[in-house]
Amino acid sequence: MLTENQGTASRRFLLLLYVRYVCFRVFLECAAQMRGGIAEDHKLRWLLIQVAPVALFNQTDIFYELTWLAGRASSEYLADGIAFESITIQHSTATTYPVLRAR
Repeated sequence: MLTENQGTASRRFLLLLYVRYVCFRVFLECAAQMRGGIAEDHKLRWLLIQVAPVALFNQTDIFYELTWLAGRASSEYLADGIAFESITIQHSTATTYPVLRAR
């Protein structure tokens, strides 16, 4: 029973983390296409999207929607997806989005 609960909790955590990574990558891609590219205020915009997605996206929670869409993915798929998204984000932030680097 404990092992089953741990597996369920682990998979749920992977799902939520995967969704955040995907949304963050898409956010960066969209922000980069805006006039002036990614700016300091995009950090606040990302925070607001996470805190109040329903208020910002016409009553749609993008995190809930993507969680629902990816909900049947295996733990292995989610772990691989997290690794891929992480590498993609790290690579692009290091070379393209210097404003997002930690100070």
